[in-house]
Amino acid sequence: MAILKDRADEGAGHYLTLQRKREFSARDIQWRQADVYIEICDQGWSWYGHILSFVSAPKRLTVRLDAEAAARMRGDGVVEVELALPIDAAEAVRSALRQIFAGFSYFREEA
Repeated sequence: MAILKDRADEGAGHYLTLQRKREFSARDIQWRQADVYIEICDQGWSWYGHILSFVSAPKRLTVRLDAEAAARMRGDGVVEVELALPIDAAEAVRSALRQIFAGFSYFREEA
C-alpha cells in the first residue's frame, strides 16, 4: 500500500493526479481512454481506468487498482491519501471528486 500525504514537508514527491474529459470521443473509446486518468507520484504509475474502487472520506482517499496496475506498482494496488485540510478546502476537493467520477460506479463517498 502506498500512503500519500498532502503536507509538502512530509510527502515531498508524493502526489495523486486525477483527470477526466467532459466528453469521450470515438478515439478515446477505441484506445481505452474513456475513463478517469490517474497518476500516482510519477507518469510511470499512470493509467486510464484500472480503478476498481475510489472511496472519498473526510480525511482520507482510498484507491484500489486492478491486478495489472498493482503489478506495475509492485504492490497490492491500494493507495491511501491522508488529508489535513480546512473544512472549506476539504469540501471543494470532495465536490471536484464528485464531478470527476460522475457516472462511474466504483466511486463512493463516506461521511
